Amino acid sequence: MKRVSFVALCVVALAVVLFSGESRTAEAVTCNPAELSPCIPALESSSAPSRDCCSKLKAQQPCLCGYIKNPSLK
Repeated sequence: MKRVSFVALCVVALAVVLFSGESRTAEAVTCNPAELSPCIPALESSSAPSRDCCSKLKAQQPCLCGYIKNPSLK
């Protein structure tokens, strides 16, 4: 009986993980490095990033690895 409840718990946990990830994939991000232009002042000086910069970084987070790998952006 304990084995059945453990398996059921694992199935429920897996379902929660799968369904919670589904909402993230539904939100498509348009990768555009120009969207990160509000971050330029923070990169060029020692000033803190602006709120706009932080929100753009969060929105563009799925794109960051692609930006790093893109030789035309180096």
